[in-house]
Order: sequence, then structure tokens, then C-alpha cells
Amino acid sequence: MFAIRAVTFLAILACILYLMELAEISMAWLMGFSLIFIVTIIIAYITPMLTKHEINNDGITLRQGLIFNTNFHFHLIDSVEAHTSNIGILGQTSKRGRIILASGNNGLVIIRLNHKKRFGMLLMRQADEILIDLEKPEEFVKLAKENITENVAMHDTNLKSENQSLNSD
Repeated sequence: MFAIRAVTFLAILACILYLMELAEISMAWLMGFSLIFIVTIIIAYITPMLTKHEINNDGITLRQGLIFNTNFHFHLIDSVEAHTSNIGILGQTSKRGRIILASGNNGLVIIRLNHKKRFGMLLMRQADEILIDLEKPEEFVKLAKENITENVAMHDTNLKSENQSLNSD
């Protein structure tokens, strides 16, 4: 992903520099290409700095800048575990249904869902595993496991109560 971004930026920059050399190019065109270049840099490099993955009362929220933002309720999560093997490319999905939202090989955590989910922000790709990187993965995994166990038990109790009330009617 980084290589694709770098090549794209270089291509846009080359276009801008080429247009600057042309005598008949209007300043509006040059400003337009410059604006596209700046917006591309903001989207590709600045927004990942706004990454924030957190555990809240309802579930796990994954936010990768403006690129990816979703929430998984605890009862939809099968497991959360530390991950140690090398990863692929940011945003990549594999045939087995894994989305990679990590930019390095340190502090990796994998979130496994109960079933595949479609992600509109990733061109409707389906996945049941999301790989993220965190500064404190051990704390995240521990807190997630506690919440999953607690919320799944509460969810099962609520379903049993609803079924009993439906059967008594």
C-alpha cells in the first residue's frame, strides 16, 4: 500500500512539475493539480495518524483515520488474540477473509468475528478477521476477553428470557 501511495504521489508531483514548465498552462490548472496533490497527502498520510482502536461498553471500535471506521458488538466477536506472524499490506483482504489495518509487525492483535461481515468503506469486501496494531496489545486483549465473556453471557441470558416470555404467551 505504501508503494502504491508513493508512486501515485510521485506521478501527481511529476504532472505538476511538467505543467509548471509549459508556457501556455494556466495558473488555474496548476493550482488544481496542486490541490489534488495536497488532498491526496492528507488522506493517505495524515488520516492514519488519527487511528484509534478502543473498547467501549458496546463492543470494539476500530478507527483508521478517514479510511475505516466500524464498531463490533461483543456478541459478534468470536475471539481477540495477540498475533505474532508477519503481516501483508495495509487495507489488504485475503481470500480467507482477513482485513489488515496494521502498519507494522509489532503489537499485532487479531479480532475474529462469528461470521463474515461486509465493509462498505473497503469496497464491500467481506472478512471475518481484522488484524490491527496497538501500542499496548496485552492490555487490549485482556480487556476485550473480559468484556466478551461478560457480554456474551448477558446476551445469552437475555435471549433465554425473551424465549421464555414468547413461549409463555
